[in-house]
Amino acid sequence: MTAGLQSATLLNAKVITGGGADFTSGAVDLAGKYGAVVGGKILNGSSGPTVAGQIQIEVSYDADGTTYFNCGGAIVGGTGNNEAVHFGPIELPMGITKVRAVCGSNTDQAVTYYANLSMVYNV
Repeated sequence: MTAGLQSATLLNAKVITGGGADFTSGAVDLAGKYGAVVGGKILNGSSGPTVAGQIQIEVSYDADGTTYFNCGGAIVGGTGNNEAVHFGPIELPMGITKVRAVCGSNTDQAVTYYANLSMVYNV
């Protein structure tokens, strides 16, 4: 039997200009799911940033998603021109009710962020 999968996007080509404020994605509800996997990339433009961009995956265990915790360390991009840093899979077990992504921290040049989610909804 094949597991049922459902996809969602946390960050879809979110551009943070050099020195711009961090961005927090909307939360995706994982209640009733049998776990999920997150993956994505951090993509520099034609001129790389002086300080690399980062993505932090955050999870919540409460039903309202009012308290979030870091899911591991930050995923750090590179500083090279047109450099792409891919990440994942980051496994999220059952019991997590919400997931979101925070991106930014790059300086001087724009960086583009992607983060996608694949959720198991039946087994």
